[in-house]
Amino acid sequence: MEKAIKKFAVLFALATLSISSVMASDIDVTVEGDKLIRLSINEISNGLVFKFKDAKQTIMYTEKISNTEYIKRIDLNQLPTGTYSIEIEDELKLRVVEVTVGDESVVLANVKTTLAKPSIVAGGNIVKMYMLPLSTEALKLSIYNAQNILVHSELLAAETEVRRVFDFSAPGAGDYRFVVKNENYNYSQVIEIK
Repeated sequence: MEKAIKKFAVLFALATLSISSVMASDIDVTVEGDKLIRLSINEISNGLVFKFKDAKQTIMYTEKISNTEYIKRIDLNQLPTGTYSIEIEDELKLRVVEVTVGDESVVLANVKTTLAKPSIVAGGNIVKMYMLPLSTEALKLSIYNAQNILVHSELLAAETEVRRVFDFSAPGAGDYRFVVKNENYNYSQVIEIK
């Protein structure tokens, strides 16, 4: 398996092409051969990251993309059969395409999942959280203190814009971990209150 992962990483490196082209949408994943897929991204925002993960959410490949347009051909011949995911992440969104590798072919999920990432900013004792209404499933927000004790928890409704203001005057200074998750998504950020 380790040999396959190393070979996979080398194939990723060799398959990268940075070219100018005209694409209909900002992210496009297509099957080009039996076990070859093509990822193309147009209108790249600052800080865009591409990840390829296995079913256990282990990152097999990651790359920060800085070109204005990006094309990558991914040869999946060395991978065992199973489910993998292509993730494209920027400051506010995480887009996921599921890839199923079979014995002889690759199948892409018809649906691209787009999940909003929360924007969490501290200023003094006040923490502001904002999240775009992109999630089609409810999410759970949990806030833990430095001792990993839950100090706040709430359910965030699906497809709802989230705007929250938290006052940390009473609990006081320290590090607080904000966790937003459901069964398919997990985002965590530590905020320091001074």
